[in-house]
Amino acid sequence: MKIRPGFHVNAREKSEDYLIATDLKSELPAGFKTGEVAYPKGKLEKFAFSKIPLNVYQDTVTPIPTRYRPRQRTARRAATSR
Repeated sequence: MKIRPGFHVNAREKSEDYLIATDLKSELPAGFKTGEVAYPKGKLEKFAFSKIPLNVYQDTVTPIPTRYRPRQRTARRAATSR
């Protein structure tokens, strides 16, 4: 994700309880699912509105789903007698 110059978003591992962590949500085509997302480490930055440095993302950051795979489909066969 690209973050505009001068802006930031909170990292996945937030610095304070009141902050909202980055959380990737994806809408996948039917038949696909994803595993956990691997988030990069944030960078501690000092801001005028906070007494402590905050763990944030700036510029460009790429959270990576650990796997994309088709859902397993099971074939069902009707029992027939002859």
